[in-house]
Amino acid sequence: MSGLRLSVVIPVLDMADSIGPCLDALLAQSYPRALTEIVVVDNGSTDGTRAIVERYPVTCLVERRPGAPSARNRGI
Repeated sequence: MSGLRLSVVIPVLDMADSIGPCLDALLAQSYPRALTEIVVVDNGSTDGTRAIVERYPVTCLVERRPGAPSARNRGI
């Protein structure tokens, strides 16, 4: 399949209430799934965010250094 590959990196911290709808929306996009990569980087959540993310067909990484910039860099 030809086309531009698309990567979406989402840094998260205690986003159990909103990460599910966010991932649902991203996975519902019409762009070809074979060309899409979704990477969620958990930055130390304590509210079950990671458990929710792991139910989706996305890559889930963990970044121990605090801050969204560190999480984004890990995802990249």
